[in-house]
Amino acid sequence: MMKFDMQKLQEPLLKASAWVEGNTILQAVKNAFVRTIPFTVVGSFSNLIKMQLDALIKNQQIDNVVLTNTSELFGYLGNATLGIVALIVVFSSAYSYAVELKRKENNERLNPIIATLLAFAAYFVMVPKNVNFLDPKAKVIEGFSTSFFSYEGMFTGLIVGMISVALFAKFTRSKFTIKMPGNVPQNVFDSFFSLIPISEVLLIFGVIRILIESLGYVSLLQMISDVLIKPLLSVGTGLPAILIVILLQQILWFLGLHGFNIVWGLYQPSGCHCS
Repeated sequence: MMKFDMQKLQEPLLKASAWVEGNTILQAVKNAFVRTIPFTVVGSFSNLIKMQLDALIKNQQIDNVVLTNTSELFGYLGNATLGIVALIVVFSSAYSYAVELKRKENNERLNPIIATLLAFAAYFVMVPKNVNFLDPKAKVIEGFSTSFFSYEGMFTGLIVGMISVALFAKFTRSKFTIKMPGNVPQNVFDSFFSLIPISEVLLIFGVIRILIESLGYVSLLQMISDVLIKPLLSVGTGLPAILIVILLQQILWFLGLHGFNIVWGLYQPSGCHCS
C-alpha cells in the first residue's frame, strides 16, 4: 500500500504561507478588505431590509409615513456603505499599505494619514467629472457617476490607493523635499515636507489620465474592464467562465485576500448608474 507523505505536502504550503505573511503588498490588501467588512455587512443588511419594506408597501398598497420613512432610512444607510465601497477601499488600502511601509527604516518620514488623503485625491484625479461620460455626444453634466463609488470602482480604487502610496513613499525618500527647522511642530513639518511628494504623485496620475484618454478610454475603470474583463467574458457566460471566476476567487482566498469582493469588483459589468 502506497503511503502518502504529508510532510512533503505541508512544506511548500508552509513556504507559500510564510511568503504571503511577509509580503507587504498582500498584507496591506488583506488588511484593507478586512476593514471594509463592517461597512459591507451593514450595507447588505440595510439594503435587504429596504427591499423587504418596499415589497411590503407595494404588495399591500400600504400608505404609511412611518414605513416609508423607515425604508428611506435604510436606503440612506445602504448608500453610505455599499454605495461608496470603492472610496472605502481607497482609504483602507492606502492606509494599510502606508502602515506596512512605515515599519521599514527607510520610510520613517512617511505619514500614513497624509498618504491616505493623497490616495483619495489621486483617485478623483482619475474620475471623469461628467455624469454622461460614457456618451461623448451627450450634454456635459458636471458631477461624478456613482459607478466609480460602488463595487464597480472597487478594484480601480485598490490599484490607485496602493500605487499612490508607493509613489509617495518613494518621493519622501528623495532629497527634493522642503526642509524645515527642527523646532517646528511635527504636524507642520509633515505638511510642508509632503508638499513636493504630493505634487509629484498627483501630476503623475494626471498624466496617466491624459494618456488613458488619448488611447480612447473614458476612464481607468473602462480600460481595466476592457483589458481584463472582456477577455474573460469572451469565454462565455456558461461553465468555463464560471469556473474561471471561482478559480480566481479561491486563489485569492488562499492568499488571504477577500476573493469575492476583488473578483466581483472586476467582473461586475461597467455602467453608469448616476444620481
